[in-house]
Parts: sequence; structure tokens; C-alpha cells
Amino acid sequence: MSTDIVVPAAGESISEGELATWHKKSGDTVNVDEVIGEIETDKAALEIRAPTAGHLEIIVDVGTSVKVGQKIAVVTAASSKKSPTTTPIQKTTPQPKQAPLNADLSPVPDKKLAPLHPTPSARKLMREHDLSASDIASRTSLANTQGRIHQEHVKSALATKPSPTAPADLLQSPTHADSSPPSPQLQQPTHDIDRSENRIKISRLRATIAQRLVLSQQTGALLTTFNEIDMHQITHLRAKYKESFKKKYDIGLGYMSFFVKATVLALKEFPIINSRMDEKEIIQPHYIDIGVAVATPKGLVVPVLRNADKMSIHDIEMHIKDFALRGKAGKLALEELNGGTFTITNGGVFGSMLSTPIVNYPQSAILGMHNIVKRPVVFNDEIVIHPVMYVAVSYDHRLIDGADAVRFLYRIKEMIEDPSRLLINV
Repeated sequence: MSTDIVVPAAGESISEGELATWHKKSGDTVNVDEVIGEIETDKAALEIRAPTAGHLEIIVDVGTSVKVGQKIAVVTAASSKKSPTTTPIQKTTPQPKQAPLNADLSPVPDKKLAPLHPTPSARKLMREHDLSASDIASRTSLANTQGRIHQEHVKSALATKPSPTAPADLLQSPTHADSSPPSPQLQQPTHDIDRSENRIKISRLRATIAQRLVLSQQTGALLTTFNEIDMHQITHLRAKYKESFKKKYDIGLGYMSFFVKATVLALKEFPIINSRMDEKEIIQPHYIDIGVAVATPKGLVVPVLRNADKMSIHDIEMHIKDFALRGKAGKLALEELNGGTFTITNGGVFGSMLSTPIVNYPQSAILGMHNIVKRPVVFNDEIVIHPVMYVAVSYDHRLIDGADAVRFLYRIKEMIEDPSRLLINV
């Protein structure tokens, strides 16, 4: 009995993806619910799981675009697998007479060669190693393939080095190639110089990120306002309670949770920052969903803290840690990446001193945090050394006036510099 494996549904906005990888090969034995591959969509990677135990037969190669519901593989139950002694009936087609394996396969000018067509997986590997179809044909046998280049042909060609005399032959004049040696001044250097280039296909996630960032800049009238925050008080508060916080909640106390709380209170005072434009209307949500930018091996993703205004400090810390761990493992669900009314990004974890973050379309504003550096500041009319963070808010000037954006950022500054304001909301 055979069971089809089809592309799983990935949410209303996702209708297709790209087959990113197979963890198994055709003929391998798979178990029920075992992860056997991945499909990359515009927003995340989807796991392909075996619906039943048996032997896998792959139908679609890696690198192929697939649609939801499309058949990509088959699992045949072990009990119904054909006996190895059974010879399947194959449809035969007349084949042209092939040359012996030891025959000279060099091109013959007066004979037409069959066109060469690499499979998607072979084409991907050829691009990575800068190989052409003629390179493959010159290094490996394509007998009985009807001009079809498969992945194993490319691997065989990579294992077979071209003749060392080839560069010299190419440098010779066509009329004297057989009669005179190459000129000394045209000889290649004896030491190795790698001047090759890699061509890497852009992932769907990277393409989507690029598209949305360009759309944000082309659609909105983006402007950025800056300020600096004296982190002395919040650093002291964090150092004072981080051990007891860790002991009680089994999670570290970071700066992001304080910035989320301060942002939530500031958004309540300036609801226009939490709004978005929709053609001729302004949409003002009665909820606050904060997107937190998370760096993953496949690119930047922005999981959303739903109803962030209802969360405590430890709730925020636990959600952010969970997002970071599952983001690195590629386990974030699509519904966790959709929506959001405002975004916070922290380039400071990578050492960024200052930046102008791009608004996460269709939102209207974004807060950028940066690294904390000790700087001379005036405190109680004295010059002292305090930890300072530069912050930035980029906003869509079509919707948000400069005065509101500046006051919004200054309100965050006030609450971080005096954390007691977070408690009594003044």
C-alpha cells in the first residue's frame, strides 16, 4: 500500500514554496511522523513528515517550486514493497546506438550532439561550482541519459579534474596549436590563485524580507528621530534583582522587557504611533502587539508578542527567550510571524552604536535599540561616567507628525531613566 506525501497547508497567505532539502533518499526506510525534508516558504520553513512507515520514493527534486497539496513523494508500506527478484515492466523506447565506454568522447565537428538538460538539483550544483553542461559532458559519461544531466553526473565531474594541458591549449593560436608550444609570457602562475565566484540562490525568506523593506521605503515617507538614554538607573535595578528574578522565574532579566513595558505605556499615550494607513483610512487598533526582531540563520524574523500590554516583565522575558530558541531552530509557526502593530529591534546585541531602522510594513513606526557604552554625562550638575544607549524611532511621516514621534521617544527615555515611572505610569 502506498501513501502520497503532499505539500502541507501553510496558512491563508501561503500558496507555494520551494523544496529546500530532503533528509532521506529514495529507497530509505522512514518511520511514522519522522521529519524527512523541509519546504521553504516566504515566511518560514515547513517540515515534511512521513505519514506512515515504509520505503520512501522521492518525486520532486530539491530546488523545485511546489504548491500546497502537490504530490512530492510516496511512502510504500514495507509489507507491500515488491520482491527484489521481481523485474518491473518498463516502457522501452528506441535508443540511439551508444559508443563503447572506452571510446573517444571528444566532440566531432561534423556530427550533431544531443542537447543537454540538467535537472533542477543538478543545475543548482552546477551554479554553485560554476560548471557548464559542456564541462559535465567532457568529464563524465552521459551514455543512455538522452542528454539529461543528473546530480550524480555533476558530482562525478567535480571528482574528475580537467586535463592540466587544457589551459595551455586554450591559449594557443588555432592555426599553430599542434605545431608550436605556448609562449612563455602566457604561461599561468605555478601557485594557486582562487578567483572563482559562488552563485547562491536567494531563499524565499530573504526575497520576502527584501521585497517588504523596499515596499516600506517606496510606500512611506520615512523619517528617523534620535535620542540618548542614561542607563545608570535601569542597570542598577537589573543588577540588584537579576539573581532573585532568575531564582523565582528560572529566566534571566534583560533590558528588552523594560523597553517593551516602556513602549507599551508610550503607545497608550500616543495611539497614532500604534496605527497604520489603509488607502484613505487610518486604522487604530484597540490592542498592542509588539513585534520583536530575532536574527536566525536564515534571516531576520519578527515574531509578535500578542497583547503585550497585558504581559508582566517575566512573561515578556519568557516569550522572547522562546522566540529566540525556536527561531534559531526554524520552529516558529507562521501565525506567530503575522501581524503586529509596532516593532522593536535591538542592533546593540551585535555592537551597533546607531542606526536608522526601516519600518516593518504595514506598520507605521519602529524603535531601534543599540549598544550600551560608558560615556561622560551631566548628572546632578556633575560630569560623571554612566552607561548610555542611543535610541532611534523611524516613522511614516504621512501618518505621524514629527512632534508626536519626538515626544513618544522622549517618553520612553523618561521611563527607562527613571524605572519607577513604569510602576506608577507617570
